[in-house]
Amino acid sequence: MITKPTLFILGAGASIPYGFPSGAALRRQICEAAVGSEPPLAVALEKYFNVSYAEFIDFVESFQISRLASIDSFLSRRPEFSRIGKLFIASLLVPKEDRNVFNLDVEDDWYFSLWNSLVANVNTIKQLKENNVQIYTFNYDRSLEMYLHSAIVGTFNVSAEEAFEALSHFNIHHVYGSLGLYGTQDDYSTNTRSYKNHWNLHCIHAAASTLRVIPEARADDTIFNQAKDAFRWAYNVCFLGFGFDPLNVQRLGFREIISSGHYNSLPYKVIASTLNKTTSEVDIIHEATIGVKDFHDRQGHLCVDWDNYSSTNLATLRRFAWLLQ
Repeated sequence: MITKPTLFILGAGASIPYGFPSGAALRRQICEAAVGSEPPLAVALEKYFNVSYAEFIDFVESFQISRLASIDSFLSRRPEFSRIGKLFIASLLVPKEDRNVFNLDVEDDWYFSLWNSLVANVNTIKQLKENNVQIYTFNYDRSLEMYLHSAIVGTFNVSAEEAFEALSHFNIHHVYGSLGLYGTQDDYSTNTRSYKNHWNLHCIHAAASTLRVIPEARADDTIFNQAKDAFRWAYNVCFLGFGFDPLNVQRLGFREIISSGHYNSLPYKVIASTLNKTTSEVDIIHEATIGVKDFHDRQGHLCVDWDNYSSTNLATLRRFAWLLQ
């Protein structure tokens, strides 16, 4: 069980082990969607959502020449593409919601490690709700909800409804929305979707309808104010698969919270996965996020553990569990 207030910040890299693309890969897939004389996605969007071929090409080409690293960053600056951008995202990601991936030998399976931390020394579903965690994810997929929900059902032999109630105590927030509200049954009147890779009018519409585009200039959005409160609440922060996009870092406001001295009264610890990042890249991220090279608590203990090695999400989570002891 995780008893100390613990905050997880998830980026695209956190979902890669479960079949979803990185931010760079999603960008590439969007830019490649217009390849060919009659792109299948253009035909489907025109048929089902009245998106003209000209609109399709305009969106893809504009995103391509923007040279921006992520679709979130692009849409925040080009709100006129909000609708078609959401339809693109839903169309590319819904087919990747595959339950079978969880039955395979998943490399970097940090969901497994997280779940076993949540149920350590837990014997009842009532005790499970005593875990003290909040999760803010910049991902659209609901793979974490599906994994935890099914694990709760299988572990405690409870109904789907009881498992949903327990799942709510893990406080999972999708910063930019999700591919529909997660449920075991489809209810398109509420944009609720089960976890399945069906591409049809209703699924894509429900998925696109629950995605969010936040204009670049809007830094006071409710979800970011909640995230800032979560940083103040937490004793421990774990970034997994997070790309540290400057706009997202700014919106989270973590550096300002650190600068305020909030951490001085807490046994604060921060850790982040840094797979495939160079030492220089990690130093830049560290400076942009924390603002100082070495971040210590009042007792002089180093609080940040992300600039001395590169690791996968699983290795980082295991290291994080050790740090919390």
